Amino acid sequence: MIKGIEHTGIAAKDTHALAAWYIRMFDAKTLLKTDSGNYFLGFADGSMIEIYAANAFDTPKGNLHQGMRHLCFSVVDFKAERDRFLAEGVEAFISNDNAFFFYDPEGNVLHFVERPKPLGA
Repeated sequence: MIKGIEHTGIAAKDTHALAAWYIRMFDAKTLLKTDSGNYFLGFADGSMIEIYAANAFDTPKGNLHQGMRHLCFSVVDFKAERDRFLAEGVEAFISNDNAFFFYDPEGNVLHFVERPKPLGA
């Protein structure tokens, strides 16, 4: 039986800086940090991301390139979170009352959504 997605991995140029950004901006908690600079970061709902060292640096920009293209975070107050991230200087490429797509410091595409209940619930 498959229960769900355990974590998503992000290959980073600077694992320490990227982990620090997710910790600061998302209130993520460090669940594990290895001597080689890998991080497992946890979020309030139990989801996780892993940040580890990249060895290739050709990340495409945007949301429509082939392959996995964005991480979507569930938020409680969409407008407040969008406005907070914009005030922190994130680079947004879609920002309106219904959608917010932006880049983390290494160019990974992130997205916020607020739903009254999960799809399919």
